[in-house]
Amino acid sequence: MSLSVNDYIPKKTTQQNEFLKKYPEYDGRGLVIAIIDTGIDVSMPGMQYTSTGLAKIIDCFNFYSDGMVNTSVIKELGVDNTVIGLSGRILKVS
Repeated sequence: MSLSVNDYIPKKTTQQNEFLKKYPEYDGRGLVIAIIDTGIDVSMPGMQYTSTGLAKIIDCFNFYSDGMVNTSVIKELGVDNTVIGLSGRILKVS
């Protein structure tokens, strides 16, 4: 049995289509969420772009190899609301 991304998202049960018809801009745009998980498949088509065409995945690290995520590092925001991530990338915090 082959599953598609729609098989994992209960759109009909949660009435997602009706909700988005009533509130078309309530789709998560403008939000940035950090997910710490060893099971996300960033190659899935639904994980590529937002409804406005922006990239959904900003940065990705594979924590599967050791199973432990060090959350003890505390970063301070710069005066321009930026922080340097673990990859060295400059992240803008709104």
